[in-house]
Amino acid sequence: MINLPIDFAARYIAFLSANGIDQSQHRFYLKWLRYYLDFCTKYSFKWSENDSLSAFLIKLKNKIQQPFMLEQAKKAVELLWKMESSKSTGERKAVLPKEERPAITCNQAPKEIKNESPLPRWRIFARES
Repeated sequence: MINLPIDFAARYIAFLSANGIDQSQHRFYLKWLRYYLDFCTKYSFKWSENDSLSAFLIKLKNKIQQPFMLEQAKKAVELLWKMESSKSTGERKAVLPKEERPAITCNQAPKEIKNESPLPRWRIFARES
């Protein structure tokens, strides 16, 4: 599973708050974002393209996710796109973890986390909340 760099996760959380997402829901949005980026990596989709979101939602639906979860996952990705396009001139930039950068998980567990993605290994630690 892909872990998000701390600086990116903090920026995304701030963006969630600025867009009216209740703080109690932030961990779920982070979870969906991590699942989405992992899905894109695993199935060779470009995370910034609309086709990747459609395929991701189909995959979730096939796994019998509840409709509210599908909507939440969709909104998490759309907010990522909105955040990334607002900081650049319309071009979405990559957000995947860089080597040797600390990362944060959706539950912010204060323990070492194993990176199980097919990407190169990183030393990844979660941040205490």
